Amino acid sequence: MFPNAPHGVLDVAEGLSDHRTVVCATCGRDNPARLTFCEDCGARLAARVSAPTPPVGVRVDTNGAFRPPAPDLSFNKSEPPKEGAGSSRPSAPRPSAPDLLAQAEIAPMAIQIAAPPELPLVAERGRACPRCRGLCDTAAAFCRFCGATLAEPDRTARAETNLVPALVRARVVSIGPDGAANATFELTERLDIGRSEGDVIITWDPYLSPRHLRLEAGPGVLVARDLGSVNGTFVRVRGPAPENGAVATGIEAHDAASALNKGVPLEDQDLILLGQQVIRFEVVKDAEAGFGPATQHGTALFGTPAGPVYARLCQRTVEGVTRDVFHVRKDEVALGRELGDFVFTDDAFLSRRHALVRRDAKTGTFSLHDAGSSNGTFLRARGEMPIAPGDEIRIGQQLFRIEPGPAQGEPVAATGPAATRRVS
Repeated sequence: MFPNAPHGVLDVAEGLSDHRTVVCATCGRDNPARLTFCEDCGARLAARVSAPTPPVGVRVDTNGAFRPPAPDLSFNKSEPPKEGAGSSRPSAPRPSAPDLLAQAEIAPMAIQIAAPPELPLVAERGRACPRCRGLCDTAAAFCRFCGATLAEPDRTARAETNLVPALVRARVVSIGPDGAANATFELTERLDIGRSEGDVIITWDPYLSPRHLRLEAGPGVLVARDLGSVNGTFVRVRGPAPENGAVATGIEAHDAASALNKGVPLEDQDLILLGQQVIRFEVVKDAEAGFGPATQHGTALFGTPAGPVYARLCQRTVEGVTRDVFHVRKDEVALGRELGDFVFTDDAFLSRRHALVRRDAKTGTFSLHDAGSSNGTFLRARGEMPIAPGDEIRIGQQLFRIEPGPAQGEPVAATGPAATRRVS
């Protein structure tokens, strides 16, 4: 703007520069020259600029504003100025018409126009671009600053995806000391239980490892996997011992559905949990077989008659050491609170006759049976152990029962991502 222009009017060059437009080569839309992307199609705008158009509503200010004097194009010689009318300096000769035309072509003319009418603010009728947060026209399909699409995302489809019902294959029920259910957890694909990590967190049980147990479910398969815990994972032995001493072997023994009324195999270093007793099972090696009668200085040593020893049951304490050791000398030994070969009279959680350890005389293998106890007999899982609805799992001081999932066609609440639950 020229320095001698009055306040409130714009220079012609300034007013025209605000209305220069760029034609989109893709859709033909006229866009303001300051934009980089088309307001309609979002394509990048080329450098080609259309001819400037004067702003709408512009009028020439004629209210006494300063106007430069028009040059005198007459060829008459001017009269000399009168004495005292102007400056005391001698007057210069008046320029000729060609000189005036040359000056008019070189010097810019300060044509003044009124300011264009104010337009409403874009913020009142625009919306923010989701990428650059620039304000764009409501009817625009693409951002005029970055070219991003302004279409609204399909929130309905995303919400419906989150509400797809999950397939619940089993339910895990926490059992309290009184035998009542405390809490129920749905098992869809995987459920981790621990003291500080996992899907179910039980902070107050010091016998749980940070991430202790993982339950996995698949089509027709349920598996319990111990995650390297210190105290292990115990699965309850199904049913009372049969009269004929039948023993399930291999995978069949670990399948709870087929292990009903059958014992489970016992291997060396297995841990048995009954009541408050943790018993380690040890098989006697051949090197520990009977040594025969002992003699000293040619005299036979007097003592209890020797007998066969097949295995040992070692009582493990919380100190991490072995306290009492019981030797298995028969093909069947019983454990209980009052009746049996090995009794623990101070354990109120044991039944009178609680569990049996049997030996197959033909194969020399061992098996563990529950004798119809109230609180059950548990065997520590080795690696992965198949489980089934009705099984009970003991970790630390916690007891969980596996129950079947909802029947086919039974409505299940729609769930999103699994949330961590804390058991109090």
